[in-house]
Amino acid sequence: MDDAFSHSPHFFLFHRRPLRVVLIDDQVWLVLRDFTRLLGYPHPERLLDRLEPDQVRNLSLHLGPDGPVEGWLISESAAYGALVQYGGSKHQALRRWLAVLVVPTVRSRQAGSADMPRAVQMQWQRQTVQALDWQGQLWLSLAELPRVLAVQPGPSSVPGWRRWARRLLEG
Repeated sequence: MDDAFSHSPHFFLFHRRPLRVVLIDDQVWLVLRDFTRLLGYPHPERLLDRLEPDQVRNLSLHLGPDGPVEGWLISESAAYGALVQYGGSKHQALRRWLAVLVVPTVRSRQAGSADMPRAVQMQWQRQTVQALDWQGQLWLSLAELPRVLAVQPGPSSVPGWRRWARRLLEG
């Protein structure tokens, strides 16, 4: 085991499959078994054999009341390399999800200062929405607004986000 203490991982879901991620010394590490399941690669030990020593580590993870569990982790660079090696364009959505949501969220949760914005994800009408939590308020990207405020087709002729934007301008 590399470290004398256990780490509590952050949990994420991608297509209903879990991914546990840990931040150690400002570096993102992914649980190997979870990552290979997302890839659809049935042999995590084979992937482990192909990686450089600085891309893997054995660590104790605190997973709940059962106490720490020892497991293999791979670095962020190893994960991106595996995505290219084992599927290329087939795993574009997974690569994008890691780069845009998982890695920034894990890093921002460790920022420590309440004055600094941190990336969060929230559930809104059965979809995951990215936001910033800053000074006790949630902030959404303008690019997210049409998707978040979309209203199901109904009697109104103006789509939901446009109606909302008009109210902002008038108000």
